[in-house]
Order: sequence, then structure tokens, then C-alpha cells
Amino acid sequence: MIGYVFEPNAEVVLDSMLPYYVSYQVFQMISTRAHLSIAREWWRMKNATDNANQFIKGPVPGNTTDAPGGITTELLEDRTAQMTLGG
Repeated sequence: MIGYVFEPNAEVVLDSMLPYYVSYQVFQMISTRAHLSIAREWWRMKNATDNANQFIKGPVPGNTTDAPGGITTELLEDRTAQMTLGG
């Protein structure tokens, strides 16, 4: 049977490569986190700008501007029902 002899042996190769591998993985994690943070901040600023522009333009057609009135009516009806039932 023919055998192969590797020089340097696996332990020496692993000992020399492991610090580089760990450093690379840590760098990737930090880099990914930084990119996500920048993207998140960019998205927040874009949404704030879009909302400010929409606010400046005024109400959007089809937007339910009577929602607060509807909620007030529901609360009033619920309270009236509670008072009727003696609650």
C-alpha cells in the first residue's frame, strides 16, 4: 500500500491557519453588522423624508381621515352599552 506523507503535518497547518480563519470570521461579523446598521439608518431617513414630503403635500386622496371620529363613536357606543347594563 502506498502512503502519503504530508509536510508539515495537519496539526501544524491547523495551528497556523486557525488564527487567520477566526480573524476572518470576526471581521465578517463586524462588517455585516456595520452594513446592516448603515442600511437601517438610511431606510429610517428615507421614510422620514417621504413622510415629511407627504405631510407638506397635504392629505392623500382615499386616506381614511375620519378614522378618529369612527373610533370615538365606537368608544361612545361601548360606554353607553356599559351604562345601560349597569356597569
